Amino acid sequence: VLTSTWILRLSSEETRQALQECLVQPPGDGEARPLDEEQGRKLISFCERQKAVLAAPAILTFNGQRGNIVSGEQRAYTKGYTLCMTDDSEIWDPEIAYLQTGILYDIQGSFQGPDTLRMSVDFKVSELLRMRQIDTPYGMMEVPEVREGRIQSQWTQGREGRVLLLGDSEEPGKKILLLVKSVALSTEETKTPSAPLNPPGRRGP
Repeated sequence: VLTSTWILRLSSEETRQALQECLVQPPGDGEARPLDEEQGRKLISFCERQKAVLAAPAILTFNGQRGNIVSGEQRAYTKGYTLCMTDDSEIWDPEIAYLQTGILYDIQGSFQGPDTLRMSVDFKVSELLRMRQIDTPYGMMEVPEVREGRIQSQWTQGREGRVLLLGDSEEPGKKILLLVKSVALSTEETKTPSAPLNPPGRRGP
């Protein structure tokens, strides 16, 4: 399954204008709104004019396999301390945790029949606001304050289809739109070395 995704970020008003331009009703929470090729083209064109395309990744997976994309920063921080006993002393060792911010995108496509795909998407975008520091008797502890937006959805489609997903952004007053195009490929097609994995925009929305 070749899945091409356009990750778009617009203000609430721009989102309304974009959906109006391509004649699409706003999807509900977790709803995958089917689009035809012309609607997809108009949506991408609008977002390109607004410079609202964050990324346009493509993922090629086998039946039932999960694919994911991580784009952002990973930061280590001290989330606490653990007591370690020795023969003659106590040692408080720092517990190190890792915070991932940016884009986390997970997708899966599974055949439910010869001409039916079951798609699943889990998308998260996050931003670190600040790392709060707390002084303890054992050392400095850190608590991250993060703002995030998330979209989760499942839908069923034919061997080729495109849907629109809508959710809140990590930025106040902004929306995230995911235009997801999924195509079931034959074994011979997956062997083609020129498959356009990045960017997928050349295939059309």
